[in-house]
Amino acid sequence: MSSRSPIVEKIFCFEEETHLTVHKTSIFVPGGGDGFIVYNPTWEMTFRVDSYGPDSASKDELVLMDSSGKSLVTLLRKMELHPWLEVIGWF
Repeated sequence: MSSRSPIVEKIFCFEEETHLTVHKTSIFVPGGGDGFIVYNPTWEMTFRVDSYGPDSASKDELVLMDSSGKSLVTLLRKMELHPWLEVIGWF
């Protein structure tokens, strides 16, 4: 069994309670990407989530990215049972 490590690095943690705003959007991929943008209180993009298009296997994959577009976590749907699995985003 592999050792577990936290997936949330200190850079993504606020020192005190912080309100974030989540917007549903489809602007990431022309023609139909589906996702969300998360803004901090000063309206800077903190995170984004995208499925990357309606035609691909995107219905079974979501990518959580930082504001620069670096993949942090990829969520994959387990086909036979349909729960979401968490996979560290090194793809």
